[in-house]
Amino acid sequence: MSDYVKFRNLVEPPEKELESTVAKLGAELAKSGESCEIQFRFLTEEGEIRHSLVLRGAEIEDGEKEAARIEIALKLATWFEIAEGKLSPVEAWYRGRMGFRGDLDVARRLVRAAGESGEKLCPFEL
Repeated sequence: MSDYVKFRNLVEPPEKELESTVAKLGAELAKSGESCEIQFRFLTEEGEIRHSLVLRGAEIEDGEKEAARIEIALKLATWFEIAEGKLSPVEAWYRGRMGFRGDLDVARRLVRAAGESGEKLCPFEL
């Protein structure tokens, strides 16, 4: 069992659908009140799928952004582990299963907003 904060379950059984999980993540992140653009690159055997979220306070937009404040790259299978609450995004990054580029402070606040309430971002956090 990981000591890192995990997301609430974003997956609706019986299917794992990328767009619905990203939309649910966006709804969770919008609660943070942050304003930023997030560019996801989901890596598959066939290539990559790009998806963007634009957070404007409590609003969310879907759209392609050239210069996102946060960029995340990961395999689709890793995304579904995170979306199901089985893997922490922090742990995925530490283990090299997810690439990250951008504003780390904003990313930390967003992970906290989407995580289970009361959990620490990582085990050594005060």
